[in-house]
Amino acid sequence: MKLFKSGAVLKIGPIRQMTFQEWCVEGIVTPFYGGNGQGDHRFWTLMQVVGITVAIEARKSYVNYPKAFVKRIVEAIGGMEEEELLKLFKAGKTHFYGTVSAPNGPIPVFDKPVYDFMVDTKAIYERVKAYER
Repeated sequence: MKLFKSGAVLKIGPIRQMTFQEWCVEGIVTPFYGGNGQGDHRFWTLMQVVGITVAIEARKSYVNYPKAFVKRIVEAIGGMEEEELLKLFKAGKTHFYGTVSAPNGPIPVFDKPVYDFMVDTKAIYERVKAYER
């Protein structure tokens, strides 16, 4: 499994280092491997990076976007298998709509692009994959 360093996440997002550091320390995002502190010692899966980037894009639609929403998005998408996401894309469900609650954690909802606030997850996935090479 290919893992991404935090520096890659900052570039892919893009997101300011201070904001991302704050998210890590506050537990808004939790790396696949690594802990607190600064630097590239945290490692992230492909699906976590997709989830983080979707959350970054979703934040652009709202002023004072709650960190709890960021956490839900990252948990929901980060908990998916890549193959599951690719099946949704094949069915035309390329845009992130939101999350629904479930006993084992939030579940992401994807659909065709209907509303302006929906995040083009397929484009983000392709951006992350391009960085991976």
